[in-house]
Amino acid sequence: MTIDPCWDVAGRLMDARDVRREGHVLLQENLASYLAQMPRDFVDDLGRERAEGLDFAVRRGFALGEARWTRKIMRDLEQPYDDAQVFHHATALNSELSHKAADTLRAAQGRWPCDLYLAGSLVKGRFGANSDLDALCEADGRVADAMTPFPSGEVHVQYLDQGDARRHDSYLSAFGPNVHLAAEQAAGGPHLLEGILSDALARRGLRVERDGDAVLVERAPDAPPHEKEQAPPSAGTVIWDWSDLPV
Repeated sequence: MTIDPCWDVAGRLMDARDVRREGHVLLQENLASYLAQMPRDFVDDLGRERAEGLDFAVRRGFALGEARWTRKIMRDLEQPYDDAQVFHHATALNSELSHKAADTLRAAQGRWPCDLYLAGSLVKGRFGANSDLDALCEADGRVADAMTPFPSGEVHVQYLDQGDARRHDSYLSAFGPNVHLAAEQAAGGPHLLEGILSDALARRGLRVERDGDAVLVERAPDAPPHEKEQAPPSAGTVIWDWSDLPV
């Protein structure tokens, strides 16, 4: 079995909150992914921390300048979710994405193609019941002008003029890993996001079985250890929320 300190510490954080590991594999997976973005010494210190001190110790991430990942850890520990809730959330976001894609197609009036790029936690395989969805829609400038340019709801769509090649390259670079779709696919695929999520989890060594509303997730003994994500070269290009603005 692969040694993975982030996975082990994630499980201990759940234990400290009395969250069962069984049925909460994706919660443990996501916590481990957040921990992997933080300094290794910090994770090692958490691994040596006594159970009763873990909840306080993890908050030291703020003092290390790791506010983004510490907030995600605290959010998921304070609002824990089971594996089935993650897929139910993906289904809900799928419905919102479908409606927004349909609105975009109506604005296009069948005269201009519209391409969607999905990115973020869903594509990376660290999607949870508290996650949102990031999407970039590339369309004719007249379509982009007709749609709201600001994020709304839990599916955050930004619109980009197809004729702006320079911004196309910088935005896609800022996106990092992404899934490219025609807007028609997003408008008509009721299980689109579930499929993308299942594929991303499989790359992480997680197997998903569905039986109606029941979801069983198992992590392979030889699953790859959690590693730090490589930030895209243009990571500051896309602003999804006012909180992303520099202060």
